[in-house]
Amino acid sequence: MTQALPKPITVEEQRGIQKSHKGAMNCTIVTKSATQKQFFPTPRTLHPYPLVFVMGSDKYMPIFVKIEEGKVDKSVFDQYIPAHKAYVKDLIAKGHNAKTGYWAKMGGGMMVFEAASMAEAQAIVANDPLVINNCVNYKLYEWKIVVE
Repeated sequence: MTQALPKPITVEEQRGIQKSHKGAMNCTIVTKSATQKQFFPTPRTLHPYPLVFVMGSDKYMPIFVKIEEGKVDKSVFDQYIPAHKAYVKDLIAKGHNAKTGYWAKMGGGMMVFEAASMAEAQAIVANDPLVINNCVNYKLYEWKIVVE
């Protein structure tokens, strides 16, 4: 017996659920293209992960990694850290599941985030205050998860 899908919710409603429940509510995201998303609330027992993404033939929205190396003095770099943190928080609010941090031995760091395509990922990186203000050299990669 096939189970009927619940009524779809909008992208905005889904993001509101994520923010208000800190990702605790499960949703299945079904789409024919990266620009046409439909979200279906589902009971937690159906999916072990907070979100299951079904986009094209991939199970998850692509994950991108920006590996960076500082190229300015720390005093200059530190001026742009508050703007960078605010930018990453904005990415999180927009559903990109972004995380950022630096290497323990200083001199570089990494930002991990989700985007629909390499073009979108490049645009996200280009708008990072650390990149805009020429504080870092970076390389951008799409990360393909093999085991989780």
